[in-house]
Amino acid sequence: MPLNSSFFCSVYHELSVLMAPFSTAIRFYFTSKSSTSTGHITRSSLLRFIQRTDTTFSSSPISISSDEGKIFDTLHELLAECDGFEWHHFKVGSYNAVVQKGVQLRFDDDVMAVVVLNTPSFFETTYKKWLQNQYKFGESMEIFVKRIGPNPIRSYFLSRFAQIENRLLPIRAVSICDFEPLHDRLPLVSLPVCGHISGAAYFYRVKEAIDPITGKKKLHMGLSLHPKYGGHFSFRGVIVFPDVHLPATYKEKPPLKTLDTEEKIDEALELFNEHYYDNRYRNCGNPVETYSELQLKYFSTPPERRWPLIAHWFRS
Repeated sequence: MPLNSSFFCSVYHELSVLMAPFSTAIRFYFTSKSSTSTGHITRSSLLRFIQRTDTTFSSSPISISSDEGKIFDTLHELLAECDGFEWHHFKVGSYNAVVQKGVQLRFDDDVMAVVVLNTPSFFETTYKKWLQNQYKFGESMEIFVKRIGPNPIRSYFLSRFAQIENRLLPIRAVSICDFEPLHDRLPLVSLPVCGHISGAAYFYRVKEAIDPITGKKKLHMGLSLHPKYGGHFSFRGVIVFPDVHLPATYKEKPPLKTLDTEEKIDEALELFNEHYYDNRYRNCGNPVETYSELQLKYFSTPPERRWPLIAHWFRS
């Protein structure tokens, strides 16, 4: 079943992680300068991942000042890998060079930013624990849902980014989380492009697609695939550090490309755009770790209908 506009709002939070924002295909965001249970890990997949990442793909080293040291220590603590997070730094100018003016970050080109994503282990560890801590013993689900809101994922990340900003004071940190559906505007930032530029996940750009029946252009979107998690991850936002300037020699690590033929790329884009509901696109690139069945169902369900899926988390 192909994606359609009526479903855009309900799945925005997860789709924005993996593709160009809803209003247009990714080609409009690039300028002409640039052309588990949580732990579903298999031995064979793990070996493939180790082989793929054996070659060093690292960004240029950063000379660590006291401010930069505090930033990295804070991110390692509050966005820890063991809690289901990854963050990858990049230079604002590297991102701005390949996107159109409307989605550029309005900071100096040498300013440091990080893109944040969650991995499969986030959902049934960090997210579950956070929600359970919000729940008051004896509280009805109706009251709890009303108090937390219809989209607790959004609430969680807004609070986490605010916590990071406060912890870093007086160092300035600007969080950008674009949670609203994009029907008539550009996004605040293109997370898939940030992910590609930073080396977090390879972004496969969409080709122009023509509907064979109507002859009209189809609204197809590009897809980000993580070298370890395939499509089983989500970008959650960008944090910019306006007073941290990277040296002119700094270069981001290149993203790892897990699809090595045009046929595989075309298949992944087809699965994502035409068969989103069955989640097969997430397995492209032979991921090492994947979402659990509960996660797959949760993230394929409109936010207002998700609460019943996790109601058992709050039963004594």
